Amino acid sequence: MASSIKNQSNWSDWLNPVLVKELRQYFHNRGILITMGGLLIAQLLLLIIMQYRASENASDIYFRNGQMMFMFVAIGMGLAAFLICAVSSLFRFTEERRDRELDFSLISTITPNRIIMGKLLGAFIMFWFIAALTLPFMAIAYFLRGILVYDMLLFVLSIVPPIMIAVQLGILMGSAGKRYLYGPYYITMFLFGIYYLIIIILLSNMIFRTAGRPLAALFIVYTISVLFIGLLYALSVAAISARQANRMRPVRLFLLFALVMIPLLGVGFAWLDAQGRLQLASSMLFAAVLGGGIISAICATLAAYERHDPGLRVMLKCPEESIRRAIYLLTSSGAWGGVALSAIIMLLTAGLAWLLWSYEPTMGAVALEWCCPMCFFLFYAYLAVAVSEKQKVLSGWLIWMFVVIVFLIAPLLLGGIIAIGLKFDSQITLIATPFYGFTDYRYRGVVAYIGPFLAVLTLFIAVALRKKGVKS
Repeated sequence: MASSIKNQSNWSDWLNPVLVKELRQYFHNRGILITMGGLLIAQLLLLIIMQYRASENASDIYFRNGQMMFMFVAIGMGLAAFLICAVSSLFRFTEERRDRELDFSLISTITPNRIIMGKLLGAFIMFWFIAALTLPFMAIAYFLRGILVYDMLLFVLSIVPPIMIAVQLGILMGSAGKRYLYGPYYITMFLFGIYYLIIIILLSNMIFRTAGRPLAALFIVYTISVLFIGLLYALSVAAISARQANRMRPVRLFLLFALVMIPLLGVGFAWLDAQGRLQLASSMLFAAVLGGGIISAICATLAAYERHDPGLRVMLKCPEESIRRAIYLLTSSGAWGGVALSAIIMLLTAGLAWLLWSYEPTMGAVALEWCCPMCFFLFYAYLAVAVSEKQKVLSGWLIWMFVVIVFLIAPLLLGGIIAIGLKFDSQITLIATPFYGFTDYRYRGVVAYIGPFLAVLTLFIAVALRKKGVKS
């Protein structure tokens, strides 16, 4: 009897309490219930209008086509899911973080990982509940002809990634507990929605007109979305963790995981190429170089926002063995560890670019060019961390913004003014920016070699000047 009770308690531990709370709040919120009711009413009105127009004009193929009705239903489902899952997650988490009596990270022993996971799973389950509300109308669209169940399933699956990205971004912004972030969130979602709308149009063209390989395109979209959601998830966990904790460790571990998973994009692009011009090996190498450069830039930029001293709790868990100690410091909190890890990733990326260049010269040249602008972001981060360590007045992120303005934004503005106002060649003014390598074809090869050199130089300087607390 005692053993059965123990087993039951163990099974109950698997149920995330934050998930239960989120689902209860979804169904107890009047605004959410009103939104779901409005979705049902709008679908009924759409069905009535389409039937009325079809009976008035039997030759009107638009109102007799199930594909049109399905598109309207899917758009309504996506909009309702965005309001219910993403926006409500932002509001709810912001209010929880503002009130210390509601903040789970302060009043309970639930780990930050389980808190963020519970909120994300709650939104994911709620999305499929909203999708279930539209199933009867999708069935009606199917019986109206003009669309297949397979096409409907693919299109619904294409809506899932943007909704989950919006949810996770809302959770990340809500973790700050600041209401003034509502405005930037709406602006970000508007800009993100425009680009994803273009992707949806292209993907729907493949699905409904068989103008390509929709499964390959869907594979690429899901791979990019999973990597992006994972980064936002790791940042959310770091944001609600205690300041003394090893907050950057989940972020850097995920960046290393993403570095391994990036070649899957090459598989997707090779699969998408119906003519077979892309070779699988070269496509995977090319994706690894592009993704590795972005990951290196992200790692370096986040390091500029980190504190220099990893903290006593972090250093107490540091292994004694040299190799394990180095790996631990590279993947733990601390600005210099992030800069060094970024430089190592950049070196690996440059090596893959050289390998691709020897295997496929055309793609390899583009890959080598890509390393240059990413190395500039590594240089910006290193300079910001080095300057912020020498003075204690301004924090690292303020100095990083100043460095970016001086080396990136100001030369671009100056170059634009010279080019437009004086009609003069402004390439020399862009030499301090990562976009210089793309201004003149004659200098592209030279600039491509500057990137790996900057990475090597930054790595050795970062190791030589790292803080004494990291050594001990």
